[in-house]
Amino acid sequence: DNIFTGKIVSDYRCLEIPSCKKYYVCKLWFIRELKKMYRCPIISVGDSESDYCMSTEADYSIAVNPKSEKLKKVCKLNVKSFKELLKFDINTFIPR
Repeated sequence: DNIFTGKIVSDYRCLEIPSCKKYYVCKLWFIRELKKMYRCPIISVGDSESDYCMSTEADYSIAVNPKSEKLKKVCKLNVKSFKELLKFDINTFIPR
């Protein structure tokens, strides 16, 4: 369909972090792998509780229309829509 959904298809990987809800796809695991592979700043974009762990590990975290107060508190930027992100210059908010 050529539609980007953000859905991740993966084997079960859970880092067994205390208080984690243990979702089937551990986004924190993927963030850590990306950091090891690319050694560059990582941005996370999420909207729900399942995005919390990866948002704590990312160099810069963005919540888009967040459904979770917990996620809202940990993200460095909160926006209502992806369209709002177009206002930002990515080079001004990524740590070097």
